[in-house]
Amino acid sequence: MSEDSIKGITELHAKLTAFMQANRKATAGALYQVGSEIMLQAKELTPVDLGNLRRSGRVQMPVDTPDGISVQLTFGDEASDYAAAVHYDLDARHDDGQALYLEEPFMQAAGTFAARVADIVKERTGA
Repeated sequence: MSEDSIKGITELHAKLTAFMQANRKATAGALYQVGSEIMLQAKELTPVDLGNLRRSGRVQMPVDTPDGISVQLTFGDEASDYAAAVHYDLDARHDDGQALYLEEPFMQAAGTFAARVADIVKERTGA
């Protein structure tokens, strides 16, 4: 019998629980990493007047609930009064940046998002 063998249902449950927790932790970290990559692109596209809006871009820490793991990307802080208006004003012309500054990088990442997260989880867990 190898050292990795499992003896009994209690040990099996403990090993499975540890494996699931490690994967959830890795998944949360992967979501945060991919969210940060999207935010970096979004900040490059964010219109700049004084720079408050661009500086306000944040990736929130992962939230792990029984329903799943989520990461929020936000713009706001002192720019919260106008962040949405700038984002959705398709008629505005900006010397630096553009409308849909968060939506565009998110949509570009949508096709590869799940695979990217899975690759990072595999790297982190060795699975």
